[in-house]
Amino acid sequence: MNISNDKIKNIGKLVLQCEDVVENEWDSLSFVFDVAEGSASNPGFLYRDEKAIPATSEIEDKPLVLDDTIVDLINEIAREYGHEWH
Repeated sequence: MNISNDKIKNIGKLVLQCEDVVENEWDSLSFVFDVAEGSASNPGFLYRDEKAIPATSEIEDKPLVLDDTIVDLINEIAREYGHEWH
């Protein structure tokens, strides 16, 4: 794959800037980015001990930057390889 690893690293850095991630203690986390034509959702969980805390991946002052970055990656992969993610 000719897609730069920096793009994936940037998404990770953006996730670590999300309000819920910054404001809560956690041991691990997971997010699902569901991007469709004209809409996006990004539910997730922060895990601490045996608890799962619902979380969203919104960055204060830049609420759409993470969604836009993921859409850019999806579009780049589609251009590079000729098929879209489903």
